[in-house]
Amino acid sequence: MIPSTPIEPSANPCPRCETLQAAGAAGACPRCLLLAAMEPTEPRPEPVPAPGLPAVQAAFPQLEILGLAGQGGMGWVYKARQPKLDRLVALKLLPASLAERDAAFAGRFEREASNTPPRSRRTRPARPGLRCKKS
Repeated sequence: MIPSTPIEPSANPCPRCETLQAAGAAGACPRCLLLAAMEPTEPRPEPVPAPGLPAVQAAFPQLEILGLAGQGGMGWVYKARQPKLDRLVALKLLPASLAERDAAFAGRFEREASNTPPRSRRTRPARPGLRCKKS
Protein backbone atom coordinates (compact mmCIF):
# COMPACT_ATOMS: atom_id res chain seq x y z
CA MET A 1 0.00 0.00 0.00
CA ILE A 2 1.29 3.45 -0.93
CA PRO A 3 1.43 5.83 2.02
CA SER A 4 -0.61 8.97 1.52
CA THR A 5 0.84 12.40 2.06
CA PRO A 6 -0.81 14.08 5.05
CA ILE A 7 -2.49 17.40 4.32
CA GLU A 8 -0.95 20.21 6.27
CA PRO A 9 -3.15 22.74 8.06
CA SER A 10 -1.78 25.44 5.73
CA ALA A 11 -3.18 23.62 2.66
CA ASN A 12 -5.10 25.57 0.03
CA PRO A 13 -8.76 24.75 -0.66
CA CYS A 14 -9.90 24.09 -4.21
CA PRO A 15 -11.74 27.20 -5.45
CA ARG A 16 -14.54 25.07 -6.95
CA CYS A 17 -15.28 22.32 -4.40
CA GLU A 18 -13.26 23.57 -1.39
CA THR A 19 -11.47 20.23 -0.97
CA LEU A 20 -8.18 20.76 0.83
CA GLN A 21 -5.10 20.32 -1.33
CA ALA A 22 -1.50 19.72 -0.36
CA ALA A 23 0.52 22.76 0.63
CA GLY A 24 1.91 24.60 -2.36
CA ALA A 25 -0.88 23.44 -4.71
CA ALA A 26 -2.66 26.29 -6.40
CA GLY A 27 -5.86 26.40 -8.42
CA ALA A 28 -8.46 23.69 -8.86
CA CYS A 29 -7.99 20.15 -7.55
CA PRO A 30 -7.43 17.27 -10.04
CA ARG A 31 -11.09 16.15 -9.81
CA CYS A 32 -12.39 19.62 -10.65
CA LEU A 33 -9.87 19.99 -13.49
CA LEU A 34 -11.14 16.73 -15.05
CA LEU A 35 -14.75 17.82 -14.67
CA ALA A 36 -13.96 21.18 -16.30
CA ALA A 37 -12.21 19.42 -19.21
CA MET A 38 -15.33 17.34 -19.86
CA GLU A 39 -17.64 20.35 -20.13
CA PRO A 40 -18.61 21.25 -23.72
CA THR A 41 -16.75 24.26 -25.05
CA GLU A 42 -19.36 25.20 -27.64
CA PRO A 43 -23.10 25.21 -27.17
CA ARG A 44 -24.83 22.44 -29.08
CA PRO A 45 -26.94 23.80 -31.93
CA GLU A 46 -30.65 23.29 -31.72
CA PRO A 47 -31.72 20.28 -33.81
CA VAL A 48 -33.13 21.30 -37.16
CA PRO A 49 -36.54 19.75 -37.82
CA ALA A 50 -36.68 17.21 -40.65
CA PRO A 51 -38.08 18.42 -43.96
CA GLY A 52 -41.71 17.45 -44.42
CA LEU A 53 -42.69 14.54 -46.67
CA PRO A 54 -44.35 16.78 -49.31
CA ALA A 55 -41.18 18.90 -49.65
CA VAL A 56 -38.96 15.81 -50.02
CA GLN A 57 -41.34 14.26 -52.56
CA ALA A 58 -41.34 17.51 -54.58
CA ALA A 59 -37.53 17.65 -54.56
CA PHE A 60 -37.14 14.00 -55.64
CA PRO A 61 -40.01 13.19 -58.03
CA GLN A 62 -38.16 10.11 -59.35
CA LEU A 63 -38.48 8.46 -55.93
CA GLU A 64 -41.47 7.30 -53.95
CA ILE A 65 -40.72 8.64 -50.44
CA LEU A 66 -42.02 6.16 -47.84
CA GLY A 67 -41.10 8.03 -44.68
CA LEU A 68 -38.40 9.24 -42.33
CA ALA A 69 -36.11 6.34 -41.38
CA GLY A 70 -33.85 8.19 -38.97
CA GLN A 71 -32.21 11.41 -37.88
CA GLY A 72 -28.66 12.00 -36.71
CA GLY A 73 -26.11 14.70 -36.06
CA MET A 74 -25.56 15.40 -39.74
CA GLY A 75 -29.05 15.16 -41.19
CA TRP A 76 -31.94 12.85 -42.04
CA VAL A 77 -32.39 9.53 -43.81
CA TYR A 78 -35.61 8.78 -45.65
CA LYS A 79 -36.74 5.37 -46.80
CA ALA A 80 -37.73 5.54 -50.46
CA ARG A 81 -38.54 3.30 -53.39
CA GLN A 82 -36.98 3.70 -56.82
CA PRO A 83 -39.82 2.59 -59.12
CA LYS A 84 -37.71 2.34 -62.30
CA LEU A 85 -35.45 -0.28 -60.70
CA ASP A 86 -38.09 -1.66 -58.30
CA ARG A 87 -35.84 -1.37 -55.24
CA LEU A 88 -35.77 0.28 -51.85
CA VAL A 89 -33.19 3.02 -51.31
CA ALA A 90 -32.04 5.27 -48.50
CA LEU A 91 -32.10 8.98 -49.25
CA LYS A 92 -29.70 11.00 -47.09
CA LEU A 93 -30.48 14.70 -46.73
CA LEU A 94 -28.12 17.19 -45.12
CA PRO A 95 -28.91 20.69 -43.89
CA ALA A 96 -27.65 23.52 -46.09
CA SER A 97 -25.78 24.93 -43.08
CA LEU A 98 -23.20 22.12 -43.37
CA ALA A 99 -22.27 23.10 -46.92
CA GLU A 100 -22.31 26.81 -46.06
CA ARG A 101 -19.75 26.34 -43.25
CA ASP A 102 -17.27 24.39 -45.38
CA ALA A 103 -16.87 24.99 -49.12
CA ALA A 104 -15.17 21.61 -49.68
CA PHE A 105 -17.95 19.71 -47.89
CA ALA A 106 -20.04 19.02 -51.01
CA GLY A 107 -17.00 17.59 -52.83
CA ARG A 108 -16.17 15.28 -49.91
CA PHE A 109 -19.79 14.12 -49.71
CA GLU A 110 -19.91 13.36 -53.46
CA ARG A 111 -16.57 11.46 -53.29
CA GLU A 112 -17.83 9.42 -50.35
CA ALA A 113 -21.02 8.55 -52.22
CA SER A 114 -19.15 7.56 -55.40
CA ASN A 115 -16.62 5.44 -53.45
CA THR A 116 -19.33 3.44 -51.71
CA PRO A 117 -19.60 0.05 -53.40
CA PRO A 118 -23.05 -0.99 -54.61
CA ARG A 119 -24.84 -3.45 -52.36
CA SER A 120 -25.24 -6.99 -53.52
CA ARG A 121 -28.78 -8.26 -54.07
CA ARG A 122 -27.96 -11.41 -52.13
CA THR A 123 -30.03 -11.97 -49.05
CA ARG A 124 -27.70 -14.56 -47.53
CA PRO A 125 -23.92 -14.54 -47.29
CA ALA A 126 -22.12 -16.87 -49.69
CA ARG A 127 -20.72 -20.06 -48.21
CA PRO A 128 -17.58 -21.50 -49.77
CA GLY A 129 -18.19 -24.97 -51.19
CA LEU A 130 -21.99 -24.72 -51.12
CA ARG A 131 -23.49 -25.05 -54.57
CA CYS A 132 -27.06 -25.26 -55.76
CA LYS A 133 -27.97 -27.67 -58.55
CA LYS A 134 -30.64 -26.84 -61.06
CA SER A 135 -33.07 -29.66 -61.60
